[in-house]
Amino acid sequence: MVPRMERQKGDASLSWRQKAWKVFDELSLVFGVLTALVWCFLNYESWSNLVNYEIFHGSKWFGHAHVDAEGAVHYSITVGYVVTGVLLSLTFFTDVGIELKEFVLDKVGKWGEVLSPFAGTAGGVIGPMLVYVSFCTIFVVWAEMNRGVIAVTATDIALALFLLKRFFGPGHAIIGFAMILAVADDGVGLAFIGIFLSKGEVGLWWMLSFAIALAVGIIGGRVFRIQHPLFYFVFSVVPCWLCFQVSGLEPALGAVIGAFAMPTGKEGGVFDAEELERSVKHDPGYDKAGNRFKAWVHAPKVVVLFAFGFVACGVPMTAASFNVATLIFSASLFIGKTFFIFGLTVAAHYGLSWLPEWKVFTWLRLHKIRARLAEGVTFRELFAGSIACSVGCTVALFMINATWSEGWMLDGARLGSVLSLPVGWFMLWLLQRLTGPFRRFETKEAWSAAVEALSDPVEVTPEPLAV
Repeated sequence: MVPRMERQKGDASLSWRQKAWKVFDELSLVFGVLTALVWCFLNYESWSNLVNYEIFHGSKWFGHAHVDAEGAVHYSITVGYVVTGVLLSLTFFTDVGIELKEFVLDKVGKWGEVLSPFAGTAGGVIGPMLVYVSFCTIFVVWAEMNRGVIAVTATDIALALFLLKRFFGPGHAIIGFAMILAVADDGVGLAFIGIFLSKGEVGLWWMLSFAIALAVGIIGGRVFRIQHPLFYFVFSVVPCWLCFQVSGLEPALGAVIGAFAMPTGKEGGVFDAEELERSVKHDPGYDKAGNRFKAWVHAPKVVVLFAFGFVACGVPMTAASFNVATLIFSASLFIGKTFFIFGLTVAAHYGLSWLPEWKVFTWLRLHKIRARLAEGVTFRELFAGSIACSVGCTVALFMINATWSEGWMLDGARLGSVLSLPVGWFMLWLLQRLTGPFRRFETKEAWSAAVEALSDPVEVTPEPLAV
């Protein structure tokens, strides 16, 4: 473990601009949310006019849908739609698509390594939904809030990793556990978006165009070995996004699927053994389109997340905004995710050997299914990781805004989602105060050395016998 003074040496050489950007990079969404809340506290009407300002009215396919008195659907392109429907989809969700592809290709044939995080993902999806349904039933608001049940399943990757790095350091193995869990959780959330939040009828010709656009990107990477990310962005990501938008499906999901056409550093594990070796060794010359795109889009994505936090979390700061929806969302995220992620991961760790000796269980070899935590990770650290994974902002806010367009449910759900970050921070701080400081590791090498030191047997030199 590294002393605090040594940890600060790396930041000492940074200029104040670099330090400010580093903080903004990690917390851009939070800054956007805080800006929106302060603005709405001072003048909610001006915030609403800015976000709902119509750039273009009468669009045939794009923008926010409005239904007139005769039942006809009209679209208008607003500032809020440009941020959430266009910029967020083409930066953040495209990046998520690349991460999902890397995750899938990296774990082919290694599913035993991800069984514990997968069990945690199941807990992080099932638990919040159960708590949400229970609280809605208790407060008799299920009829008004039933559509929001899927919004509490999302985990914010960036904020979860931010909390864990602050308390454990970037080298701790719990970071890897949380990363796998959050990526798998986002995959489930994107599936929910495509199934439940899409509107309108799917156009067959537009979906066929989507398949052609995806095929163009795949052929460009597999056959012609094109490595410029702009090719895949223009001919795969944007067309897939357009096809999903026009077909009535959630356009963000189209950007995610279009990103799968980009070659990534992990692709060598399937197609080229030499590229796999260079990827494992982190060769600086190893340059894939997906990796370059993530580097290019990183700074714009940070700014877009700030803008998304601003347009997605504006609520009138009145007593009515803190309502039962705020309590339900906060409780569902913290209680449901924390305890169900921890519980199902621990259950997977101990395996299914407790099942009765029935022939069907024996035939399925369920008794031998057992997941292992990363070596050296304790149950206390696992519980802390579960708390960090209970933070839901980016995808949760996206689902909330797609679920409701107005009403007390929208305001309360937004605040409940935002409160998950300070609640998670406070609970991690409280756990540390009650149980002692967490082990902190600045590098993976330091973690490996600590684990190796714990696993090495202690040599005992026998004392000579007294004569």
